[in-house]
Amino acid sequence: MSDYFDLGNYSRLASTVAIGQTWFDRGLVWLFAYNHEEAIVCFEKALEADPDCAMAHWGIAYAIGPNYNKPWKGFTPEEIEKIMGKNVLHLLLMRIILLIIQKFHGNQFILSVVKCVRVGTCGGYPE
Repeated sequence: MSDYFDLGNYSRLASTVAIGQTWFDRGLVWLFAYNHEEAIVCFEKALEADPDCAMAHWGIAYAIGPNYNKPWKGFTPEEIEKIMGKNVLHLLLMRIILLIIQKFHGNQFILSVVKCVRVGTCGGYPE
């Protein structure tokens, strides 16, 4: 872990497993830096450390598609096929997780989580 690039201390709470959180944070920094390929590598490592890290699935789904540096026209047909299959898996997992949260905690909980993440002031999981 110490041999990895120093990407600073930017963090958004996503995992209760320290190493999973570290890899998620790295993925998020790479994502914001438009290095989507390395972001995916980091999110996958976050999932290895914490298979329950829903936000790592989100990160992969977000990073795997087109972006500022690589629009859809830059993808080969083989890449598009791979992206669609992988993206569908991660989006489906996110949907299942949200449905489970909704069932046990209701819509208000999901809305508070979204607000917490967007504003960035929660400092932890919402009550």
